[in-house]
Amino acid sequence: MWHKGFRASEIRLLLRCQILVSGASLLAGVACAPFWDWGLWFGVGAALSTFNFYALAKFVQGIVFLPYTRAMAAGLMFRFYGRLLLTGLVLFGLIVWLKVSVSALLAGLSTCVLSIAAWGIARGAGQKVKEA
Repeated sequence: MWHKGFRASEIRLLLRCQILVSGASLLAGVACAPFWDWGLWFGVGAALSTFNFYALAKFVQGIVFLPYTRAMAAGLMFRFYGRLLLTGLVLFGLIVWLKVSVSALLAGLSTCVLSIAAWGIARGAGQKVKEA
């Protein structure tokens, strides 16, 4: 991921965790597809979540670590909103035209939250916590 431009180690770790969770979800969904199509749509939601998570990590690094110019910020915002529109259109097509289970897609999209929680737990493991 270093070669893709992810210079911050925490972002690489978090992104790696999301890719692993999404890949496992997609493989499990494909394996269960002949018996239960909910798993397949869960995997599709997880893949869509990973696509957005990857682009968001790239967006955040662009804002935080690169020198700021108005043209760069405009380009980043254009790509951000373009991806948001594309995601909305894909979700609309899946739900309205293909009649995909909304619960499966939402569960797949929530793998992002699972990755962040796993990253936070792994990061905080073994550290002493002081309460006020």
